Amino acid sequence: DTEVDVSNPGYVLIPGMYADVDLTTVEHKNVLAVPVEAADGSADSARVFAVRGYGSIHIVPIQTGLTNARLIEVESAELKEGDEVVVGSRASLKEGDHVQPKEIDRAPAQN
Repeated sequence: DTEVDVSNPGYVLIPGMYADVDLTTVEHKNVLAVPVEAADGSADSARVFAVRGYGSIHIVPIQTGLTNARLIEVESAELKEGDEVVVGSRASLKEGDHVQPKEIDRAPAQN
């Protein structure tokens, strides 16, 4: 549910009136996206912690696109489809650290 304030200078709208609205936003298909919890920063300063090779952390700057409650579109970066990214706390991680990746179960995104 969404509430919208509408100016009503001519008093055409009266309390109790309502409207049904279908709102379509921009949608990009077949794009690379990461969980919101995987990204640090936003816009031009965003980055993710990718796990490559034998569990080595690589800090990868990304440019972000569309964002919803669960996913952030990655428009351009060194990040590739299939790369694993760290989700959750990254405070103690730095470039080159070694970690043991653990896959998490994520339900498909709902649009």
